Amino acid sequence: MAHDENAHICYKVPELFFEDGNIVLSAEANSGTHLYKLHKGVLFAHSSVFSDILSLPSTTSAMTDVNEYYESTPVVHLSDNPDDLTSLLKAFYYPSWRRNAQNCVQVLPTLILAQKYMADDIRSAIVSQIEAEWPQNIWQWDSLENESALKPEELRYFAIGPFGGPDEKMPASEWDDYFPEPASAIQLARVADIPSILPAAFYQLSRTRPSDDFDEWRSPEGTQLDPMREFKDDKRTARWSRLSKDDLYRLMLGKEAMSEYASALRATIFNDTKFCSVVCADTWKYAPSLKSDDILADLQELCKPRSSPGALMCERCRMKVNIRGVKERATVWNELKTFFHLV
Repeated sequence: MAHDENAHICYKVPELFFEDGNIVLSAEANSGTHLYKLHKGVLFAHSSVFSDILSLPSTTSAMTDVNEYYESTPVVHLSDNPDDLTSLLKAFYYPSWRRNAQNCVQVLPTLILAQKYMADDIRSAIVSQIEAEWPQNIWQWDSLENESALKPEELRYFAIGPFGGPDEKMPASEWDDYFPEPASAIQLARVADIPSILPAAFYQLSRTRPSDDFDEWRSPEGTQLDPMREFKDDKRTARWSRLSKDDLYRLMLGKEAMSEYASALRATIFNDTKFCSVVCADTWKYAPSLKSDDILADLQELCKPRSSPGALMCERCRMKVNIRGVKERATVWNELKTFFHLV
């Protein structure tokens, strides 16, 4: 029996329907059947599950019928969501990557299907890209921070793409879109088992205000509720609704732990450092206190040369404080897993 093309609506997915393909995959949606005419060799190369399924005689496969064809090509029915299947198949044929805040949301279904079909090379490539977006050490964190400190007109030259003429600024919302978004990254890490990105994602989320919600700031309804608000260049947002209750609790515990750590750290540095004079000691003594919402940035700022009323810390003492500050920042980074109960 030939495939009845008039039984219901069939969509040929344009980018994944090749005239020289030798197998048709189909996936059902409420709107109709999505069809993909592909090459067995490509499916074999990327997925051991597809390789096993398509290598079986059609009469022994539960997913296909020896008598079912579409345009003279054998058909294999899949139970997957067409949008999710499309994202996986595009990864087979059109691998590409651009860093932006949407990545963790977009790749989640792809990673789930990659695991289902044992497309290990696709999963590994995506995981590597996600890990590259989220710093794995303090030096990578500082590099990302240096990027985020750029002005939009400077950032736009190597961001998502050109944003117009030389005098045109990158829209502030697109500036935020360029950087990875923490709540969806935490959700992805949980579902797809990528624990390496959790410390940086939790730390970024810890310094993001709950009122700075990614979706709300981009919704027309949100603008209507507060038409005077402005999406500033340095605003970082988060998809707070994607955070589970357990991870929200971990976030609160982490903020509390960092607050206690920051309160004790400034005094510890002062007491442990042998200043050469009262003048140098007073220069540090009157420096600002550390805060818990961004202790890494505060430590970096605190260890810069500072002046007290009428005096400057000498070069030797300043070097002592700078070295201690570098060590303490590395310690804080290494303790993030403990602060946020990730171990």
